[in-house]
Amino acid sequence: MAPFEIGETALVVEVPSAEPLVRGLRERYDSSAAYGMPAHVTVLYPFLPRERLDDGVLASLRDLFAERRPFEVAFGGVGRFPGVLYLAPDPEGPLRELTEAVMGRWPEAPPYGGRFGGPAGRLRALR
Repeated sequence: MAPFEIGETALVVEVPSAEPLVRGLRERYDSSAAYGMPAHVTVLYPFLPRERLDDGVLASLRDLFAERRPFEVAFGGVGRFPGVLYLAPDPEGPLRELTEAVMGRWPEAPPYGGRFGGPAGRLRALR
C-alpha cells in the first residue's frame, strides 16, 4: 500500500546533489523513494488535492515563490521528528519561510494534515 493517498500532492524543493549520498538510505527507509520522489526538502505535505491544482493555484505558487530571494542551504547535521530522521538544512529560515507563506495562502492545507496541532505545533513538527 502506498504511504500516501492517490491524488495527494506535496510541495518540495528537490536536492539532486544529495541523491547520490542518501539514495541507499532512502531506498531502505523512505517509502516515497519507491514512488520516484527524489532527495528533497518538504515545504508542505500534503498540499491541495490534485483536482484543485488549476492554473490559478499554479500562478499563485509561482508568484509566492518568485517573491523570495534565491538562497543557498547546506545539510551538515541530522534532525528528527516523530517517525522521521532527516538531514537538517542550514540555514533553515528560508525554507521555514516558504512553508509559512504557503500555509498563510492555503490554510486549508496544514502541514501533515494538521496532525501536530495549531500553527506553532505544525512549524515545530517541521523542524
